[in-house]
Order: sequence, then structure tokens, then C-alpha cells
Amino acid sequence: MEDPTTFDVWIERLRRDGPTVEDIMGDSRTALTRLQLLKEIARSKSEQGPLLLAQDAPWSKVGEVRKRLRERGLNAVAIQADYPFAERWSMSRCETYDLFYAGVLECPVCGGRGAP
Repeated sequence: MEDPTTFDVWIERLRRDGPTVEDIMGDSRTALTRLQLLKEIARSKSEQGPLLLAQDAPWSKVGEVRKRLRERGLNAVAIQADYPFAERWSMSRCETYDLFYAGVLECPVCGGRGAP
């Protein structure tokens, strides 16, 4: 039997003057120190590049992160864990759950394989 699928949650671009995401990122990426979080956020803002907010998250956590980001006017990109942000367009996309996944048969959430 396959292990449940987990996801990484990204923001495509974080505006320099945009809302803060430190708390959301800190709640999800607990292995990072506050200094590491701030460095990643600063890098994302200065490079206008993607920012990994939650890593290896169960599907329920993806929903929580998305909700908190929507409240701040930000959109999240959910990608099956362990795949780089840049490769998302070469992956399959589920329209129902708005996520990118590596399989060719069906979305892991639609198929009941998303980690709860």
C-alpha cells in the first residue's frame, strides 16, 4: 500500500510591501529558526521568487494555510511534496482541488490518498 501523499505549499511571489507571512510559515515549518524564516522571506521578496510556506504537509494543513493566505489577499500553490516549484507546469493538475501532482492516473486527493 502506498504512503499517503503530502504537499508543499508555496507563494509564487511575495511583494516587498505585501502582508506578512512569518506566522503562517513559522507554524508550518517548525524545524526552521526565526532567523532562517526571516532570511527566506527576505530572499523571496528581494528576488521576487517563490517562497515555501509549508513542507510535506497533510492535505488538511494545506487547507488551513490556504485559508489564512486568502484572508491576507494571497494565493497559495499546492504541489505534491518533494517536487520543485519550477516543475509544476510539467506535472498533472487537479482542477477540483487546485493542486499539482506527479501521477498520471488521478489526483491523490480525489483518489483518497491525500494524507488527512
